[in-house]
Amino acid sequence: MITKKGKWYQSTNPNDDAVSGVHTYWKNQPLKVRIKLKPACRQYRWAKLSVIARNINGPLPDFYHNFNVEVRRGNKGKVLGAMTIPAADQQYHSGSIYVRIRPANTFWLLWTNDAWKEGVYDANINIKSVKLELVGSPVQTTKKVKRNGDQHCYTNGNFFFDKKTARTYWANQTIGYCFDNLESGIYEVRVSAKNYGAAGLPADYQAFAVNVAADGVSENISIQASDTAYKSSLALLDVRGGDTVVNLVWTNDKYKQGVYDANIMYRQISLRRVANSERASLAAYIGQHSNNIVMLFSLFVAVGALAAIMLYRRRQEGFEGPDF
Repeated sequence: MITKKGKWYQSTNPNDDAVSGVHTYWKNQPLKVRIKLKPACRQYRWAKLSVIARNINGPLPDFYHNFNVEVRRGNKGKVLGAMTIPAADQQYHSGSIYVRIRPANTFWLLWTNDAWKEGVYDANINIKSVKLELVGSPVQTTKKVKRNGDQHCYTNGNFFFDKKTARTYWANQTIGYCFDNLESGIYEVRVSAKNYGAAGLPADYQAFAVNVAADGVSENISIQASDTAYKSSLALLDVRGGDTVVNLVWTNDKYKQGVYDANIMYRQISLRRVANSERASLAAYIGQHSNNIVMLFSLFVAVGALAAIMLYRRRQEGFEGPDF
């Protein structure tokens, strides 16, 4: 159920049947969304909150690529995170974050990055729908394991380290953190960071965009940007277990000499198992028995070679297979 609390309006367009939902022309207008779960669903601990949106009554400026939507528990309550939604004038796209489950889930959505120039461009967000998807299966949450920013085991790029922190001044630099002997499952991966440097963030810089990846799966998260306070956001990754490296890549640097400078400083990364793994059993087997990969591959080669020999002999004996 959506309750309009700010300056939100019903979305209709006689020339575009696809338009529906609600829209606003101004940033920071609170939109209240209440989703009540059935009792059977309340044993789950995590869900993906997704927002489907597009621009309305535009056009968008060329430099405008994403809507930034902040999610809170209350209008002035705890910030759960921020999602980025690809922006388009004609097509709906979705963005999402992971949230903890409660019996009655009430969220407040705030669009934070308006852009307008009279007669030239106009960014206005039209939210078509909001949905909550349960994640994983109900299990007992395990104890959190964590690493400080400087407790890395891998880098590919330029990083600088202080006591308990790691920072970089450039986008697309990779830093990895090792977690030993993990049980297979879906893990909450929480990353905390803030800006570093005297120049400070640009006025329109809302969030650090960070790719979180491990064991062949990844999620993009948005960490609320601040010059003074550490903020955090989380991803849910389904890992196959064993020794695991979690890699972080910050992707949205912004710099103007003497005016502003976005630089990310990581304080901590933590993992906590919250659900059973949903990955394929064969992939899990290979992941947990990496020494057997060569043996498994050799078996496939041997079977293939035997089949080829048999086919060759049958052809030598005058057998011809069907035409494909």
